[in-house]
Amino acid sequence: MIARAMEVIYQDEKNHYKEAAREAARVLQNERDLARMKKAVHEVSLQRVYMRNEMFKEQLTSDEIKSCLTSRMYRVID
Repeated sequence: MIARAMEVIYQDEKNHYKEAAREAARVLQNERDLARMKKAVHEVSLQRVYMRNEMFKEQLTSDEIKSCLTSRMYRVID
C-alpha cells in the first residue's frame, strides 16, 4: 500500500521541481530572496503533506503527521 501511494505521489511531483528550479534561478537575486523562498517552500510542503494524507483517505492522524514532521524538522529547515 505504501509503495503504491509513493508511486502516485512521485508521478505527480517528479517534474515540478524542474520548473520551480528554473523560476527560482530567474527571480532570486540575493540571500534574502533565497531565505524567503526557502520559507515559502517549507510552508507549502507542510500543506502538501496534509493534502496527500487526505488524498489517501487520511491514513495518518494529525498527531502522527505532526510527530513525524517534528522528528525530521531540523533536516527540512537546513
